[in-house]
Amino acid sequence: MDPAGTVLGHLAVLDSRPMPKEPRLISLFQFFANRAAAEHQRLRAEAATREHERPKPLIKVNCAALPSA
Repeated sequence: MDPAGTVLGHLAVLDSRPMPKEPRLISLFQFFANRAAAEHQRLRAEAATREHERPKPLIKVNCAALPSA
């Protein structure tokens, strides 16, 4: 989940046996889920920064409105 509580996706672990409900294992699973959420948030922030820093055109010309020669 992101800081607002929105589900970002699912994290799964596959094994041939059921996962025991040991608090240590559940904490470890939550640790990796939190790291994945933090990385996802970092990538989104990085993309937003790149978009914000992208050069914007100074003048936008509508070529269709120009008189033809």
